[in-house]
Amino acid sequence: MTDFDYLQKNVIDRGLCLRCGECVGICPTDAIFVKDFAGLCLPAYKGPCVDCSLCYDLCPGDKVDFPLLARESHPTRHSPYLGDYRRIFYARSTDPEIVAGAASGGIATELLLHALESGRVDGCVVVDFEENRPWMPAVKVVRTREEIVRAAQSKYALLPVAAVLKRLKRDRGRYAVVALPCQIHGLRMMQQKIPLWRERIKYMIGLYCMNMLFYEATRSLFERFRIRDPRRIARMNYRAGAYPGNFEVEETSGRSHRLSKFGFNHLTFFYTMPRCLTCTDQTAELADVAVGDGWKGIERERGVGQSVVITRSVAGDELFESAFQAGLVARKELALADALRMHSNVLDYKKRGGPARVKILRRLGRPVPVYDQDVPAEPLPWHRYVVEALLLLGLRVLSTRLARGLLRLVPLAILDRGVTKIRGVWRYFTRRKIGRRASGKVAAGGTRLVWG
Repeated sequence: MTDFDYLQKNVIDRGLCLRCGECVGICPTDAIFVKDFAGLCLPAYKGPCVDCSLCYDLCPGDKVDFPLLARESHPTRHSPYLGDYRRIFYARSTDPEIVAGAASGGIATELLLHALESGRVDGCVVVDFEENRPWMPAVKVVRTREEIVRAAQSKYALLPVAAVLKRLKRDRGRYAVVALPCQIHGLRMMQQKIPLWRERIKYMIGLYCMNMLFYEATRSLFERFRIRDPRRIARMNYRAGAYPGNFEVEETSGRSHRLSKFGFNHLTFFYTMPRCLTCTDQTAELADVAVGDGWKGIERERGVGQSVVITRSVAGDELFESAFQAGLVARKELALADALRMHSNVLDYKKRGGPARVKILRRLGRPVPVYDQDVPAEPLPWHRYVVEALLLLGLRVLSTRLARGLLRLVPLAILDRGVTKIRGVWRYFTRRKIGRRASGKVAAGGTRLVWG
């Protein structure tokens, strides 16, 4: 057996592959590639393998040691829901054009620009769309302001971001990388194993994430809009327009189609990658700076995006502080309890529901990742396990071809209103629970937060 065979047997075939692209990027002989990005997006073997074991040793699909990987960041505080961190802010870019083109407050874009223009990095790894196929997301290494600004906004589709390491191995320089939590897990494991990459990847900006969707989710909306040939698409965005944004497609004929951000979320029930159900990291706990939507102010300031920002490492804190001192971002400190309430529904799903689902699947003899985070953020009542078991069963049924076919018969307007209502009720109940549990007090010594 080659080392890739071992990866295939113990990770890919067991359904634990994250599609992060780490194995593709780190392979010294370029023996691994991503097969069918628009399909299952799994790594495949083309050879030759030199049995270096890097593809398996650095794979975050079946094991991640969060305390070990976070230790070098020198965080000063800890939350069972947010992980290790230094400071939390509510912020946005001071450039109206950047905010208008961003998914929320434009903080990720502004930090990349500041890192590049201040000489801290030589390039940035971002996700943009292919130039000749504007409907297809692609990982790019960019080196200009225009390229960074053009790559703003979220792309809700599986993408092996870490595969870009293959290119960075050939290019000299220092880089800032924007990635999702699971992708950062692998990059941190790589930095620990190969110190050279600590210098090559200077900053990791992590984006909040609930789950990742197969590209088929996006393609299903093309069918809804009666776009049978994607070459008719001139432009596509997942978060276009006034905050919180819309999924928009513009055809070459000038005809346009739109679905609200929350309406787009109905696809989560049908196209989520199964491995995401056992992930417990929403807030990019191993990033230098984590950025998410600032939902707190949406009711008071609808249409204007803002971000919640968590600085985790010394380097990330220094970068954000420098951007603030340069007048590039406006900010105010955010209390821990407010940061938790802002994303209470997904934090509850990840930090309480995630470990419960891992435990259920393990009891059923199903493969699950080995985390140090496989214990819920707080004790769970027995009925929560029943709820999570039903959720696992329901999502399995909804991911079938039959269920996806029936979904297309339901008008998008009904799905939009229904998902928005469900989200509101979900946030209401979880916000009350999580808000009550956050004491915000600092233990003696001021190094770890304690909870009531």
